[in-house]
Amino acid sequence: MTIFKNLFYIFFLLILSINILKAENKVSYIDIDYVLTNTLAGKSLLNTLKKEEELKINKYKLDDENFKNKEKKI
Repeated sequence: MTIFKNLFYIFFLLILSINILKAENKVSYIDIDYVLTNTLAGKSLLNTLKKEEELKINKYKLDDENFKNKEKKI
């Protein structure tokens, strides 16, 4: 009886390991721009990125002005 159980388990594992189904590969594309502009998470992400960009631009402008002032002093 144990031989039959062992053979059954081996046979069952062999059947599971063989891919019998022939599935078609389907390709889908996502328009990231559409998702970012039309979802709540995307809109909030864009707003935070714009705020960070403005802060960095202002920082670089101040640094540039400081360098110009130092250059004039020299």
